[in-house]
Amino acid sequence: MYSILIVDDVPELRQQLEWAASAEGREVVAADSGEQAIRLIQQKDFDVIVTDLRMETEDVGLDVLEAAKEKDIYAQVIMVTAYGTPEISVETMRLGAFDYLERNAPGTDTLSMVRSKITLALEFREAKLGGKSQS
Repeated sequence: MYSILIVDDVPELRQQLEWAASAEGREVVAADSGEQAIRLIQQKDFDVIVTDLRMETEDVGLDVLEAAKEKDIYAQVIMVTAYGTPEISVETMRLGAFDYLERNAPGTDTLSMVRSKITLALEFREAKLGGKSQS
């Protein structure tokens, strides 16, 4: 079973992301802050982490990304934000994010995009692990 962590401080958005992540064979865990997410990452292995960038601080999502990569270099992190800039996009990818999505991008169905990106991230992780998921 795949394990997916959803991190967002806005309850409605977190629930939408949980819905987007849900599928047969997936366990979805939610955190309402970067701090809670980092604690969960330290306690449990996650295949994919979908995190907001701005929560209790402006860039706490980067802390979540770093914690995930420190724990498991193959953990796939998808950063989702409504406050995107080219600089933060580059920094996110430099730190090892699988992908970076802007919530308010014109003409984009963010939830469909997140759902697709999670599937791609799981496939990418499987390929990197030689077909053996750690979860």
